[in-house]
Amino acid sequence: APYLFDPLVPELAEYDSGVANLECTKRAAAFGVWGVWSLLGPQIFADMVDVTIDTARQFYEMLVEADDFEPLHEPQCNIVAFRYRPAKLRETAEIELDTFQLRLRRRVIESGEYYLVQSKIGDRPVLRTTIMNPRTREEHLRALLDGLERVARAL
Repeated sequence: APYLFDPLVPELAEYDSGVANLECTKRAAAFGVWGVWSLLGPQIFADMVDVTIDTARQFYEMLVEADDFEPLHEPQCNIVAFRYRPAKLRETAEIELDTFQLRLRRRVIESGEYYLVQSKIGDRPVLRTTIMNPRTREEHLRALLDGLERVARAL
């Protein structure tokens, strides 16, 4: 899938757990799900899905309110795609803004603070986050936006 590995930046593979994960999406991963299901029942999974979707929606609203970020869709699940687009870069050619998104993502990953998946909408690179942890809170999302702005300023 295009979001798994960035062939233009192979050195980022050292930050990607997918290259070292034995199970990835293999069938053996179902044992953990079965264990939780057998102990706690199905409602915990429904609750976790609802919470992560609600949190993605909260992140989307934060992006809408932020001056320097551009959400690219209203989330229908736990995935949010967006771009960093400060006033300084709004008149910049799209190709330069595309390159900036990739550089920003790389620097954030190298900082070790956050991991953003690389993806594209159309032919444009975008920043993409997937809310997986139901314990993700507003302060975590705010810290992500602050971290992106801090790294962007340095670039």
